[in-house]
Amino acid sequence: MSSLEPFADAIAFAHDPSLELRQAQTAAEHDLERTAALASAALSPASSAPSSLSAKLAADALQFCASTQPTQSAVAPGFTTPTPRPLGAMMSFVLGAAAAGLFVWLATSASPTAPSAAALRADTLAAAPGLQRQWTPGPSPMRGDMRGDVVWRQEHQDGWLTFRDLPELPADRTYQLWIIDGNREGAPVDGGVFTIDGNDEETLVTIRPALPIGAAKSFVVTVEDRGGVVVSKQEHVVAIASL
Repeated sequence: MSSLEPFADAIAFAHDPSLELRQAQTAAEHDLERTAALASAALSPASSAPSSLSAKLAADALQFCASTQPTQSAVAPGFTTPTPRPLGAMMSFVLGAAAAGLFVWLATSASPTAPSAAALRADTLAAAPGLQRQWTPGPSPMRGDMRGDVVWRQEHQDGWLTFRDLPELPADRTYQLWIIDGNREGAPVDGGVFTIDGNDEETLVTIRPALPIGAAKSFVVTVEDRGGVVVSKQEHVVAIASL
């Protein structure tokens, strides 16, 4: 054997296209796992990572996607490069989709979550406890052993009702709130319809007046036909609260 044959074998082996392709696929699989781990860590609903860490994970994922994009390189005359397989295109699509989804999630999660009605009511009462008014039972026997309160925010034109032991109604009936506006003549303003899921637990109802309220004086709850009415006959008044 010639002393140059080992070097010739080494050169031929080094330029074996199938070996280069296998090595590229192995590296691609490793990089895909790394990116999937980054996306999973940032997108996990149970993740408690701070926003700064989530942002860094997103940046790492995008940086990796950019680094894996093919670039044009000079090829020496007489040499050929392996034909790309569909795996490369699929991996680029998966990586791009993962990075895009990661940024969409980060953009939406960056906005603070709106507080619940119960939390907003509690915060309102903590700042202004004088806004709370207790219910007085109405004359209708359909009131049951009702108790609860009203909280009204004039500047926000909204508020909340709470009820305990207010009876459930038949399917063809509903409760309806009416707001008596001291600055408005005529019928009370419709404050919305609601039902009671169960009289053994407290029910919280958000007030949504149909018209702007200039100066709320009283809140009245009546029993009406399902869907509510435009003007109440006030045949069944179950609760009254005055401000």
